[in-house]
Amino acid sequence: MTAQYPHEIENRHPTVTFGDLYLYQAIRATQLQYHDYDGQPIAFALPVERLANAPMCSALWAGYIDRFVLNADGTLDHIGYAHLAGINDDASFSFDLQDGTERVTGDFFLEFRTDFFGSHTYVPFVGAHIVTDIAAWIVVKPPGT
Repeated sequence: MTAQYPHEIENRHPTVTFGDLYLYQAIRATQLQYHDYDGQPIAFALPVERLANAPMCSALWAGYIDRFVLNADGTLDHIGYAHLAGINDDASFSFDLQDGTERVTGDFFLEFRTDFFGSHTYVPFVGAHIVTDIAAWIVVKPPGT
């Protein structure tokens, strides 16, 4: 599989830092293993409005990325989608934004990685708030490492 383009997260939290980690999904799960968990990606109320004649790219299989904001109080908002609108001459992407704000509720995880094929770091949210103690973040390495 082609390495996938990560989702977007704006971090406004005063003490949490993600360093060189990139966001790959928001999931609800109770068992976390490398590419094998018992949960599902979170479905958001905002429907995806796909662009007519949107370009296709194997590095952005869904055709869009989710956009999030981690708020200063530790809550997470899904603020819409960025739809692939074009591929520039330098191979970077251009996006059209679809806005809509929804607070993510309940217990869930954000899955981060340093790169698409690297270790998964699952950042827990309990009662819709991030667990700021990084010792509680779960790192799952690829098989054989």
